[in-house]
Amino acid sequence: MSFLLDALKELFSRRSNIVLFALLSVAIFCLFIFLPVWTTPGNDLLFQLSLFQPSAYLLMGCLSLGNAYLLTLQREIRKRAGGGRREEVGGKEVGGKEGGGGKAAASGVGIITSSVFATIGCAACYSSFLSLFGLGGSLFIVEHRWWFAAVAFGLTALGIYHSSRRLTDACMRCAA
Repeated sequence: MSFLLDALKELFSRRSNIVLFALLSVAIFCLFIFLPVWTTPGNDLLFQLSLFQPSAYLLMGCLSLGNAYLLTLQREIRKRAGGGRREEVGGKEVGGKEGGGGKAAASGVGIITSSVFATIGCAACYSSFLSLFGLGGSLFIVEHRWWFAAVAFGLTALGIYHSSRRLTDACMRCAA
């Protein structure tokens, strides 16, 4: 498990990764706050901020930090792998590794989506969820949002674990 600390040190040894992590953390936190403001007619920022309880702010802060760290890890991995770009030269493909980009993008979207589900404060705040899942589905998500938060934390932790292994070359499967 020392590779987790090694990945943290290695990732934040570059100033550009620190800046990216900070920007992503703020952007994801703002996404959690502004999504209901943008999607709910008549809602504004001050009213939305008054709806959140301290536990919601803590949840959004932890999820935004975890997701930002994971996305920064993924960026560093992709950068070291040459971006995964492949070119055709003389009828043969050459360049970066095959695959991986779609999996990383899909997992990133999945983790951020589950984080958005976890931060739903009330069914009325997310009119887009009402239209997508109906009243019963939206109320279910609101009622069980702590379970969604647990799943979001678990997915983020799992992504950080595997990405850290890959970044520090602790994963034998990834090195092959």
